Amino acid sequence: MTTLDECIARGERFLAGEGDDGAKALVNLLCGAIASLDPSYKKGLARYRATVNGYLPYTDGDARRDVEILVSKMKVLRDEKAHEMAIAKLNAAAKGATIIIQDVGNASSNSTATANATVTISQAIEAVDADPALSDEQKAELQNLLIQAKGAVAKGDKGLFARIGSKIMEGVEKAAPELIVKVLGFLVSQAAGL
Repeated sequence: MTTLDECIARGERFLAGEGDDGAKALVNLLCGAIASLDPSYKKGLARYRATVNGYLPYTDGDARRDVEILVSKMKVLRDEKAHEMAIAKLNAAAKGATIIIQDVGNASSNSTATANATVTISQAIEAVDADPALSDEQKAELQNLLIQAKGAVAKGDKGLFARIGSKIMEGVEKAAPELIVKVLGFLVSQAAGL
C-alpha cells in the first residue's frame, strides 16, 4: 500500500468514526501528502494550514468537512497518477524500452523491463467476455474500443490509437487484474506495429 492509499484509508477510518487520529493532525497529514504529490497546491495548502492551525475555531463539524474534501482530492490525485503511469507504461512498452516506475506515495523506485508479449484481438475480446466485474454494456463498449484500436493501427494513426488506448484503460479500471494484463498486452502488441 502506498503512502497515498494509507492516507486515504486513515481519512476514511476517521470519517467512519473508527480512526484514532486527532482531527487537526489528520488534516495536516493529508495536506502534506497532497502538497508532496502536486506542487501546484502548496501555496493554497500553506494558507489552509495557517487558518486551521491558528485563525479559525476548529470544531468537529469543520474537521469532518475538511477531511472529506481532502480525502476526495487525494482520490482524484491517486487516479490521475495511476492513469499517467498506465499511459507511460504503454508508451515505453511501445518503444520496447525499459521503464523506471516511481511510486510517488512512498518514494521508492523499481526497475521494470518490458516483455514482448503478443495478445491477439480475439484473446483480448475473450478476456473481456470472461470478466465478471464488468456489465454487459461495459463489455460491449470495451470490445468495440479494442476493435477500433486494431483499426487505428491498420491505418497507422498513432493519435487515434492513443486516444482509444486511453479510453480502454479507463474502461478496465474496475476490471479484474487478469483482464488488465491481457488488455495491456494487446495494446502493447498493437502499439509495436505503429
